Formats: sequence, C-alpha cells, structure tokens
Amino acid sequence: MPRKYVIKTDLSVTGLSKAIKELESYKKQLHEKIYEYIHLLTETGAKIAKFEIVSFNARETGALIDSIETAYMYIEGNKSKLQGVIFTNSHYATFVEFGTGLVGKQHPHPSQSWVYDVNNHGEQGWWYVHPESCAWVNTTGEPSKPFMHNTAQELEHVAKQLIRQVWR
Repeated sequence: MPRKYVIKTDLSVTGLSKAIKELESYKKQLHEKIYEYIHLLTETGAKIAKFEIVSFNARETGALIDSIETAYMYIEGNKSKLQGVIFTNSHYATFVEFGTGLVGKQHPHPSQSWVYDVNNHGEQGWWYVHPESCAWVNTTGEPSKPFMHNTAQELEHVAKQLIRQVWR
C-alpha cells in the first residue's frame, strides 16, 4: 500500500503558505525520485542486455555488447515526462535478436513477428566472410537469441525492487 504524505496546517494565511511550500518541496522530491528510478531502471536494463548477450554466446567480436547504450529524453518536449531508452546501433543486432534463415525459423523469436529466409536460400544457405578469420563460411542461418526481449521481461520482474530501493 502506498505511503501517505500528510501536511498538517491551520487555516491561517501563514499556515497555508507553509503548507504550499511544503507541498512544492515534496513535488520536487517526487520528481527527483522518479528521475532516479528511470535512471536506475535504464542502467540496470543495459547491464541485463549485456548479460543476455553473453549468456547466448552472441559475442563473437564484442561489438554487440559494446553497442548497448542508454539515452534519456523528455516525451514530446515535456520537462516533466522523462523516459529512459536502452538501444543498440549495431547493424546486425536485429538478426541476432530474431535469428535468420531456416535455423531461425526452427528456433524463432518469442514474439513470432519475424519473417525468416526472406531471400529463399533454403537448405543451401548462403555464403559470407567471417569477421575474424576473413574466410568464406556457409550458413543456413542462426537461431533467435532474444537478448532485448529477455531484458524487457527481466526488467518487469525487477521494477518493483528497484522502486523500493529508490524510495528507501
């Protein structure tokens, strides 16, 4: 049950002025706590995303882990509505998240919203140059490694714990 904030005052001009100041002070504290919570939730999410990448062994070069970033912005220019964002600017993160080819189709993303083998490579797969060995490699795809999906799921579980931590 949420805690109640009580302001005791009398109905004099002085009493009401003090109550208004106390309420404004509480409003400022509330905004600071909300911003602290958004920051903590966002930074925790970035750590979870990096952990997920490692747990899926999706760190061939380390570039995907290094690409996980956070940003903070106000919604529609409203200074009272801050949002935190966890993102990656990696050009291949989407393919790691959702998987590719026939292998991805056999091991799809939990959201099931991805179309696999769009180029109809089929069982023959396709060839690409491996980033570390620079050798040509044949593949029929990769399974989904839903690191961002799992991050969102985990953040839902820890959100209450984090808000309690901020409000202690």
